Amino acid sequence: MRAEVLLGIGLRLLSIFLILGPILIAFSANNWDLKKTLIQEDEIKEIEEKFSGLNFENLELSVDEGAIEYNEATKFARIPVMIYSRMKFSFDILELEVSVNYDGHSTSLSMQENRVKITPYENTRFHLVGVVAEDPRGKSVETELKLAVVEKLGVTLEIKPRK
Repeated sequence: MRAEVLLGIGLRLLSIFLILGPILIAFSANNWDLKKTLIQEDEIKEIEEKFSGLNFENLELSVDEGAIEYNEATKFARIPVMIYSRMKFSFDILELEVSVNYDGHSTSLSMQENRVKITPYENTRFHLVGVVAEDPRGKSVETELKLAVVEKLGVTLEIKPRK
């Protein structure tokens, strides 16, 4: 009976050591630095290489004014946006949210499509949708990026402005 209890305790301690041992060894090998232990530098460099050249200054956005849809009853607007990329690679926009200000009104619009593939040196069309205070057609509109989620080669990047 006593041998069984000691064997049970020994096996529990062994299982704890087998779980914690590799974790402690990894931390010890990286001088007890959490960041170095969890994220290797070569992995960071690989991600940086995938996203090098992703500069939003190389994107031209324009609104197709004549194709803006606005429902007076629901105040719902659907705004077609053309995007032209001067980047040398393609990437996907998974999510886009902008803050829109005009005539003293402020609201958020989000991308209607689930995914938009941006191809180098080509125009791509997508739509921003949302509820607005009044018809946005013909208004001087200021926009500010709230959130952009892009994907390139399986790596997803979430972009938010600094507060």
